[in-house]
Amino acid sequence: MNPRVAQALVLLGAVAAVIGAILPWATLPGVDVKGTEGDGKITIGAAIVVALCALAFPHVWAAVLALLAALAIAGTGAYDTQQVSGSILSVGSGLILTDVAAGACLIGAILAFMARRPASRMMPAPVHATYGQPVVPAAPAMPIGVTYSPDGRYWWDGRQWVPVAPSAGPPPR
Repeated sequence: MNPRVAQALVLLGAVAAVIGAILPWATLPGVDVKGTEGDGKITIGAAIVVALCALAFPHVWAAVLALLAALAIAGTGAYDTQQVSGSILSVGSGLILTDVAAGACLIGAILAFMARRPASRMMPAPVHATYGQPVVPAAPAMPIGVTYSPDGRYWWDGRQWVPVAPSAGPPPR
């Protein structure tokens, strides 16, 4: 995932959240209640935080902070949508835009966080050319007079504990 896509999505969502806060959040015939007359101020503040974090997206802390600010926009929008829907007022275009913008910010912040986590790249085990079986690397040679761990499964090489190679055991009959 390209972090620039996540950054663009978050910035677009932040701009849409600011525009949504300026537009009407509740309407009655002939009367509009703008978002800035109430909780729209919260969404504007959170949108500014989201936008500033998006500019610093190479850092994980920025993605986490953007996610938290996007959750503030989403929570405010969902709460006000529920409050307006339960009254004689109609949900305005600004509140709908705020809810959509919160979704864009959330998705972008999650993508930005995921883009910072490198995928694990496990190398396949080497395979023996003749037999097609995985090659087990040889254990490092143990010098004489080594210090063993209390359980006897590791020895100290002077820098780190190294697993003791299993004994070959009796030869097959």
